[in-house]
Amino acid sequence: MVMNHIGKGMFIPNNLERDTAIRRQGPGGQIGDSVSEVAPVATFEGEAVIEGVY
Repeated sequence: MVMNHIGKGMFIPNNLERDTAIRRQGPGGQIGDSVSEVAPVATFEGEAVIEGVY
């Protein structure tokens, strides 16, 4: 999942997240997309991913 953050105090373009999700059409009349079924990546390069707080 790739996210872009645009705010008053920060701009983070193309930030690669360690999650997977399904891209959905956004609500009518709104700009942007929605996501569903967000889940952590189970494996990366054949190794199990251990979730933690960072």
